[in-house]
Amino acid sequence: MDAQPLKRAVTVDTDGCAIVGDLKARCLDAAVHTGLSAALRTGLDTTWPPMVCLTDPASDRKLADDLPLDDADLADGDLLVLNITSPSP
Repeated sequence: MDAQPLKRAVTVDTDGCAIVGDLKARCLDAAVHTGLSAALRTGLDTTWPPMVCLTDPASDRKLADDLPLDDADLADGDLLVLNITSPSP
């Protein structure tokens, strides 16, 4: 695996997260606080709020916000991608 993506990786603890939406919120918070989210650092047009989702990079499967973490087929140490996109008008 290329080391470049891992330079922008952050470890996020899932304690207290019951569903993927909880984990997504924790990942988004980590991205903002560590400066990894260029889109949020530079500011997005508030008329078109960002779309945020977690995906499994191995399968490119988007994880539904209401999916219980116990049912998400994730293991300790799995890499997930936090996608932040701004839809164009």
